[in-house]
Amino acid sequence: MKSELFLGLGLGLDYGGTLGVNLTYFPHERVGIFAGVGNAVSAVGYTIGSTYRLLPKKTESKFIPYIEGMYGFNAAVIIHYKNKKNRQFYGPTIGIGLEYHHHPENLNYWAFDILLPIRSPEVKEYLDDLKNNQGIIFNHNLSPVLISFGYRHSFNKSRKDHQAVHEI
Repeated sequence: MKSELFLGLGLGLDYGGTLGVNLTYFPHERVGIFAGVGNAVSAVGYTIGSTYRLLPKKTESKFIPYIEGMYGFNAAVIIHYKNKKNRQFYGPTIGIGLEYHHHPENLNYWAFDILLPIRSPEVKEYLDDLKNNQGIIFNHNLSPVLISFGYRHSFNKSRKDHQAVHEI
């Protein structure tokens, strides 16, 4: 089987933050490993992880669901008038996603994810300290569920070329 390598541009944790890049390598058609780096609002964020494709029986499907797990940037506390209080937090995140191949014969795809960050107690402790001991009022809470989306470009050719290698 021929491996696949993708470079993506997108928004979300698997891209390292609010805007970043993702490099994904599939050594097997179902299993991929990835790394992302991007702007995490207050600094550079990173993430590393793995994805497992739930491949449909039809090889030229436009939609391919997957599950993923990662470790990296998953929370940020930003206080605009007290920059020294800004902090990033790292931890595990799990999620489900969907690849959308606009042209099924092409390997390039859009990726859409719903993510559940598993934040350490340190995040809540830090927020509580800021609220209770330093008088900081937050306009909103950290979201328990996040979304991610981006476009991933293949370094390989089309699916037909990819499948032809399998048949040789």
